[in-house]
Amino acid sequence: MTRTSDSLGQMRVQLAHAEANYQAEVKRGEAAEKDLSYAFEQLLLIAQALASEEMDSAVRERGLELRRWKVGEISHFIIEAASRRLQRLQLLARGDLAERVQSAEVELEGLRSQVVELTDRLAGAEAREAGLRRELDGANQRVQALLNQVRDKDLELAQLRRERTSAPVGATDVQDPDGPGVAAPGEGEWDRSLAALLQVLAFQGICRRKEIEGVLARDHQMSQGSGTVQRAFDRAMEKGLIEAVRPKAEISGRSTMLVWLSEAGRAEARRLFAAEPTESEYAKLISRHKSPEHVLLSLEAREVLLERGASSVNLFPNPTILPEGGVVDVDLVAEWDGKTLYVECEREARKSPADRDRKWGNYAKVARDFYLICPDRSAQQALVSEITSWQRATRYSVKVHVTNLADVAGGEGNFWRYVR
Repeated sequence: MTRTSDSLGQMRVQLAHAEANYQAEVKRGEAAEKDLSYAFEQLLLIAQALASEEMDSAVRERGLELRRWKVGEISHFIIEAASRRLQRLQLLARGDLAERVQSAEVELEGLRSQVVELTDRLAGAEAREAGLRRELDGANQRVQALLNQVRDKDLELAQLRRERTSAPVGATDVQDPDGPGVAAPGEGEWDRSLAALLQVLAFQGICRRKEIEGVLARDHQMSQGSGTVQRAFDRAMEKGLIEAVRPKAEISGRSTMLVWLSEAGRAEARRLFAAEPTESEYAKLISRHKSPEHVLLSLEAREVLLERGASSVNLFPNPTILPEGGVVDVDLVAEWDGKTLYVECEREARKSPADRDRKWGNYAKVARDFYLICPDRSAQQALVSEITSWQRATRYSVKVHVTNLADVAGGEGNFWRYVR
């Protein structure tokens, strides 16, 4: 057992070094992103100085926020705007206007040079950022490999501890089988399954039972829906190691349980694995949302977005502070086909006109494309009616994309079932 503990300690040191290297790569990536952002801001300032009205018109025509334009699109727009401005000035070049036109030509040539320089800087920054992202991916894979090794050693060490506590002769630290701990002499299979369940909850932080069972099947060879899995959950509940809630099923035929470690469970995880458990995503999500049903809807929306092609989905996006003091705190931020989608997960619920106007008005200040996910068709129809009433009352011009999980979870057809 000492050799196992020493090996585990060495792996934790390697993991600490890997994590330090990973954080250094992250900081380099942040610096590259800052440089990229500065150059892009300079391009925007030039574009606005040259042709603010034309830019506003182009934004309205494309229905795409200016900050989501690509670098090449911005630079092309600037060069075109500068050329048009120069042509207009040349047409006005009569008499004493000639000197002003010549001065404007010099000014515009300088702006063109700035655009070329900034575009080159942006291209270089993007190339550096791409390289850093590849390095980060490699570092992340190395960290994950070490985490997997630590996980295996944790289980090995936990098994050795359980064997020691259940020793029939000479044992000095036998655990009470009726107490809160994992060890239970004569029930080794249940003990290993329960330890695996605690490990998944403690160090992955996931809370949907369906997802937890998937990890147990993948990493611990415990078949989903099997008696072994059910007994592990039952035993953890009996011993007070986990807490759970079953949200109201809003999609016909589908129900799931949300599970997290109790304080006793966190203490047992510390004892077994000699590490501090991570915070459950349920605890973090319930502080953001109104109910377990909303938490479940957000988790299911993330799953379906990833299944249908999103490259990433952030369950905990930072809020946007509006200039007038309001706050926009969307439920999800997804990256999909090179676009950033600000996604709201909406259940069927009535809002007062004031609440409705405030919610959608604030949303429209950060995105002209609304992306809304509902549990079923009934909720979708109610939401479309609400958004339509809001648009008529406020005259906001936004493009609305709505879907419902009941229709798209099977993976067939267009993801967004209503677009207008």
